[in-house]
Amino acid sequence: DMLPFGFDPITAEDRDRMMNISESRTLDYKVLVVNVYYPDGKSEMIKDIVALANAHGGDLVLGVAEDRETGKPKEIVGMDLPQGGIEKFRQHIQNLCIDAVSAKITNLIFGQTLLDNGKWIVVIRIPKSHLAPHCHQKGRGEMRFYLRGTTRNDPMDIEQLRRAFREHGDAQRW
Repeated sequence: DMLPFGFDPITAEDRDRMMNISESRTLDYKVLVVNVYYPDGKSEMIKDIVALANAHGGDLVLGVAEDRETGKPKEIVGMDLPQGGIEKFRQHIQNLCIDAVSAKITNLIFGQTLLDNGKWIVVIRIPKSHLAPHCHQKGRGEMRFYLRGTTRNDPMDIEQLRRAFREHGDAQRW
């Protein structure tokens, strides 16, 4: 399930509760070790957002290290933000979802909390999309479709793509 509490800000009590919530089809924790301003980091962020939008929507929680065995948070480490702070980061992510995603994802909801260590927890809520399937446009005509599984994001196979186009119609837009 998505986070069962408000996330702008995430209170200390909410952070304690979050430590007992495992990743799921609608919840993905990321330490964000890859810089989203470089190509690999951009691709990883787009993949995560597209996968959630193509599934049931969900929360992408940045700045949280997960225990790979339990899927629960291991540590809330926070993340550094680039010069320009949270607004620049938010704008960058929104631009990625417009410039490198088809059909564009424009309805992201952001929440953020500054931790005592000077780092941030950022939550990106991705609503379930009625324009799915979305794909990551990687350039030169390369399109990649992803879907959130139980605890990971996988490329969509032919049958999943067929089902998505049937459910949402409008295959002509491609």
